[in-house]
Amino acid sequence: MDTLANNSFTISQKPKISANLMLFYRTPTIQGIWDLESNWGANVGVRYSFLKDNAILSLQCNDVFESIYPNTKVRFEIQNQDVNQNAYKRNITLSFTYKFKGYKDKGHKEVDTSRFGIQ
Repeated sequence: MDTLANNSFTISQKPKISANLMLFYRTPTIQGIWDLESNWGANVGVRYSFLKDNAILSLQCNDVFESIYPNTKVRFEIQNQDVNQNAYKRNITLSFTYKFKGYKDKGHKEVDTSRFGIQ
């Protein structure tokens, strides 16, 4: 069973700053011969909009506690395997987005399907 909470918070209107938080918890499961332990995770981010909301600076951290990927075990006949996938899965992303004004759609021509024998 999965439990998920995803929330966005407004920190300030002027300047426009918001934060987002994603938390989840997954109960232990069995997938075929794999036994997956329970796991949980947290992602956090901050977003700053400026220049009349045309520019956005965003900082995001995924898998803050390096706990998103469950430990797995196989205990089947002579197979005895333990897998820990948590190492180095955290990532931090800084991005900048700018919306250019003044774009005008030129319209689109119909696709020429005559070469397919379709009239």
